[in-house]
Amino acid sequence: RKDVLDEYLARVDDVEKHLIRKSEPNGLTYIQQCQFGKRNCHGQFDHLVCFAPAMLALGARDFKNNPKAERHMELARDLTETCYEAYRRMPSGLAPEII
Repeated sequence: RKDVLDEYLARVDDVEKHLIRKSEPNGLTYIQQCQFGKRNCHGQFDHLVCFAPAMLALGARDFKNNPKAERHMELARDLTETCYEAYRRMPSGLAPEII
């Protein structure tokens, strides 16, 4: 349904506009954590955000004719890289809950 697609695309736009950040100094992409209803955001993210790249990749695949699909797939790749690095850089191979 077009209304569902439009809503999905609008929410991803909101995430890109308000929540996507790049870490310093290595430039890894992450979705910052914010308190609901407040403008209090932190330069950290919850490890559960690592499910978001799959959602974005599936959306990009299923709506590949949409002009935003390529950008969403790129964002999915960038977020996946960040999540991979969170696990790779830990001696135990387990990422912390809050990164």
